[in-house]
Amino acid sequence: MKATAVNHGYGLSLFFLFLLYLLLFTVYRSCSRAGAADTAPGRVTNISPETPEPGGGAGVGIATLALKKAPEHVRKLIKYLKSSKYLHPPKGYRGGRVFRNREGILPKGKTYYEFDVHPVRPGVSRGAERLVVDQQKSVFYYTKDHYGTFTKIK
Repeated sequence: MKATAVNHGYGLSLFFLFLLYLLLFTVYRSCSRAGAADTAPGRVTNISPETPEPGGGAGVGIATLALKKAPEHVRKLIKYLKSSKYLHPPKGYRGGRVFRNREGILPKGKTYYEFDVHPVRPGVSRGAERLVVDQQKSVFYYTKDHYGTFTKIK
């Protein structure tokens, strides 16, 4: 029997093309997730906290903001949640899931729930803004950077 040479060039080209596609897809997904929250029109709201809370431990150093100074869309969501019997989001919004406080920023020992502060819009990023509320609906925390920092709304 005579050995025949096999041309592996085509298979190798497809392999490298697949690797390039995988790399580009990963970079695209990373960039779109990181930038979508910051660039989506009408999604990021600048607020200036009034005063940080004194003390030490989790929940300390969280700025507070009067409800009347909070962004209008946040005020509306807080009003809705306070008036509703259960912790369910308004129609067209996402939320009501348990917020586990993995970052350890909020005070420990409470059960928290998180809500999007903007309604769902097909094809548009959810953005980074969220509202986190305790089970008793007595404390509301607003984050504009997806749980990186919080502002307590009073």
